[in-house]
Amino acid sequence: MTIRAFTYNSLLLIVMSTCCSCITETGQLTKCVSAIDKVPDRAYSGNYFRCSDMVSCLNTLRHAGKPVAIQALERYNELHPEVIEPHRNEKLIFVCRLLFTAPKGWPRLGLGRPVPEVDNAIANRYPLFPIATSDGVPFMLANGHQLYGLPSTTGAYDVRKCRDFQLINHDYPTKGFEKAAQDLIQSGNGVNP
Repeated sequence: MTIRAFTYNSLLLIVMSTCCSCITETGQLTKCVSAIDKVPDRAYSGNYFRCSDMVSCLNTLRHAGKPVAIQALERYNELHPEVIEPHRNEKLIFVCRLLFTAPKGWPRLGLGRPVPEVDNAIANRYPLFPIATSDGVPFMLANGHQLYGLPSTTGAYDVRKCRDFQLINHDYPTKGFEKAAQDLIQSGNGVNP
């Protein structure tokens, strides 16, 4: 084999592996955007929030890795602008807060007053209120919120912040939701059935 043939074959292998990598990343991006889309639009409401949908989304994004997860969140935000689709914007807020760890903790959500009204002493027990986790499973503790003015954060803002945060280092449980809910209720943190 001549040097020229060796160089050509090496170059061909590099190009082929790079192209396969692009296809794989594009496939992962599409899969991640689809996973976000499968979380119900009104996921901020206890009536629409489903642990299994959120867990599936979070685990899919986490397995893709931080760069692809960020790209997927940005792409989803582009496809569903906040002004036109505010419910989908709030979905991004919850996905970001459950998927990334803020070094100083995420700021309290300023989405309005929770419905039904919640004692602040109880809400303060949950750093991601209105989300609580029990046995590693995320739950929604409110049926929504009454908005007075504009929310203090947006999905796009939280996605930008995630660039500087660490992706969680664990999967969310894919079963045991009922037991986790019972444990949350029994925890004595003021959550009523």
